[in-house]
Amino acid sequence: MKLYHRRAPEGLDRRDDWRDFAACAGLGDLFLPRDERNASSAEQKRICAGCPVKTDCLNAAMKEEGSVDQFRRAGVRGGLTPTERAGLARYGYVPAPHPEEAKADAELSARQKAREQARQLLQEGRPDVEVAATTGLCRTTVGRIREGLGLPNSYHARTPQDAFNERAKPTGDGHMKWDGTNAVTINGRRYTASQLAFVVGYGREPDGSVMVTCGRLGCVDPSHLADQTMREQAKAVAA
Repeated sequence: MKLYHRRAPEGLDRRDDWRDFAACAGLGDLFLPRDERNASSAEQKRICAGCPVKTDCLNAAMKEEGSVDQFRRAGVRGGLTPTERAGLARYGYVPAPHPEEAKADAELSARQKAREQARQLLQEGRPDVEVAATTGLCRTTVGRIREGLGLPNSYHARTPQDAFNERAKPTGDGHMKWDGTNAVTINGRRYTASQLAFVVGYGREPDGSVMVTCGRLGCVDPSHLADQTMREQAKAVAA
């Protein structure tokens, strides 16, 4: 192990440069004496007691040294001698995670739980849009989980009404918006959002293009849609 110079040992964890704040910086000869067997640890312990990164130092030492005995440890680190640290290791000491590591672990755990919940919901036959809303995962991720489970696309072999109910949402001002991609496949037939809404509202396939009649771009309220036949009929009445 290297001696201290102006910082704590270079071999230790440098996350956030905690060693910059070590009270032992520059005291290498004291903390890592060449003849450690005959050296006292009283002065080192006194300095460690007031060190602002004492816990970081101990965690790094325990992580670096693992389960080795006291004869393969060196120096006073985190306020403890090699013998004391070896004793901690024998009792199963687990270094406390760094705050950033703990945050990352928590986020990873949350994602893993969300993915597991998504798997369960998909196996129950829930549609992707519902699984995404429940778990907080994006639709693409849910789709990949579905593929990994070998399950068919959630919008295949479903009725137009089912797909419409899952994706069409009221806006609160008399219109409806479409939640998700603008294409849905049902029993091998591909529909745009407006085509599907038209089929649900009028019970037939649209003739020609489907256009919005309310002036609200993207509205999928069936009563606000018209196909070519309906537009021609409206022109005839107006004439």
